[in-house]
Amino acid sequence: MRNYLDVNRNAYDQLAIEYEKRRENHSKYEEKVEYLGNSALKYISEQFPINVVEIGPGAGQMLAFFEKNNCRTIGVELSYNMAQIAKKYSPNSLIINQNVNEVNFKDGQMHLVYMGAVIHLFPKEDAGKLLLKVWRWLKKDGIIFVNTTCHDKSCEGFFVKKDYAGKKVRFRKYWTEIEFEKFVINCGFDIIDKLYTNEIDRGKKWVALIGRKI
Repeated sequence: MRNYLDVNRNAYDQLAIEYEKRRENHSKYEEKVEYLGNSALKYISEQFPINVVEIGPGAGQMLAFFEKNNCRTIGVELSYNMAQIAKKYSPNSLIINQNVNEVNFKDGQMHLVYMGAVIHLFPKEDAGKLLLKVWRWLKKDGIIFVNTTCHDKSCEGFFVKKDYAGKKVRFRKYWTEIEFEKFVINCGFDIIDKLYTNEIDRGKKWVALIGRKI
């Protein structure tokens, strides 16, 4: 199999301009960053500032939200071009332009790890290794936000990303909702909340799981 990380890095380098344009032109069916961010922050009992890592910050909307809400923020982004956009819109965040599989933070250092629309860019085996790493990074009772689209059948491989004009090939794992929830639980998290979003215009049904480290 081709190196999926190289394929995805290339795809998002080329799609970065589209992502930046879209951050200012949201679909009416997309959830607002305030809703998604607060859905996770409300489960953190410690006083602010808190430590937040976002894996795959893309165009930086969520990092900017966390910055404005008195969080110490770090973004880990594979694509160089996407990392530059995240820096532009989240100037007070530390942006690490690197493969997250090669990044290490101290155990028990983070209050929240936010993973929006990124877990499905890894094969299931590597996704499991990543969540176990995230589990170590989190403090006791730390929170994870992780979402993906829901599908009737589970599969993974290289597919064209059809909802952007560039139509670039990338690696994609398609999860069923039951499979996804069991996967997160098996990686050491108690599911404390679940959010659903139906992006009718893009034909995507999302499920977001908010989990607490156990």
